[in-house]
Amino acid sequence: MPDWLIEGRAVVYLALALVFVACAWAWQRSQRRIWAICAMTMAVLGVGYFLLDRAYESDREQIVRKLGDIAAAVTRRDIDAAFENVSSSFLRGGVDKVGFRSFADSRRRSDYVTDVQIWDIAVDPLDRAARRAVAECSFKVRGSFGETPPGSFARITFALDPDGQWRVQNFDWFQSITDSNTPMPIPGWGSGR
Repeated sequence: MPDWLIEGRAVVYLALALVFVACAWAWQRSQRRIWAICAMTMAVLGVGYFLLDRAYESDREQIVRKLGDIAAAVTRRDIDAAFENVSSSFLRGGVDKVGFRSFADSRRRSDYVTDVQIWDIAVDPLDRAARRAVAECSFKVRGSFGETPPGSFARITFALDPDGQWRVQNFDWFQSITDSNTPMPIPGWGSGR
């Protein structure tokens, strides 16, 4: 099913609403039955589109939801829930999922990270055939270290795992104020601390 059909895009709602208003206006002015049928058809299509949006989760919607789930899980200190969304193929700077989990556990115990907020999520490119997607989002992390600088954003690579779920395979964070092409180091990453 095409993504535009199930993602609830504003442009589709707007087009349906504009045609509905035009048909309703034409019916009001002319009282011709065809315009009433046209307006009713647009209303039914609008409701149908809304129901499709709610009934099916597109790949993009799943990735956005999972990023929100990860941020919420970290904030409530539920590392198990956060790691449900990390792929077994995770690898970043020589650290696999097991090493990442150990790193996250040590950070949780020390309250190094206490709150994660994300916004402005964009998923592009997304290639289902290659089983790979890249998402970017703005974020703020707070903890015993203070908080991330303004303008921080993350680039997260997702893998479509064999069970049909998108999960984090790699990530980097950047400080767009200084350099949006060079990843920032994560204190203690890969050092065993």
